[in-house]
Amino acid sequence: MLVELLLVVAIIAVLMFITILAITPQRNLSHARNAQRRIDTQTISNAIYQYLIDKHPLPSTIPSGSFKQICKTGVTGALCGDGVDLSVVTTGGMYVPSMPVDPQAPVSGTGTNYWILLDSINRLIVDAPNAEEGEYIFVRK
Repeated sequence: MLVELLLVVAIIAVLMFITILAITPQRNLSHARNAQRRIDTQTISNAIYQYLIDKHPLPSTIPSGSFKQICKTGVTGALCGDGVDLSVVTTGGMYVPSMPVDPQAPVSGTGTNYWILLDSINRLIVDAPNAEEGEYIFVRK
């Protein structure tokens, strides 16, 4: 009798666990997108610093004072508009093969949905402002 009761409780627990997983796929997807954003911001930051080590000055297009959106790979000059052209770190794939793009960035847009800034003490900040679940994702070096 006790074994049967424990078996029923275990089966109910497993079914509840499966139900919770089935109900919260959106949360799981949000976590996955945020993980990608953390990787992307780190990748952008690392590519810029590798460029700095090789060429010495930071790319002159990096703004100071206020954040600007980084343009997608292949979007340069006038097409980039008010965005930040970092094609110097993607050209030839030496530092990064292509500029990472936020998982929810519009396909037709020119921006990556990642923003960049040199702060008042010349630290590079790469920001992912569209992070979900109340997270704030950025890299500051």
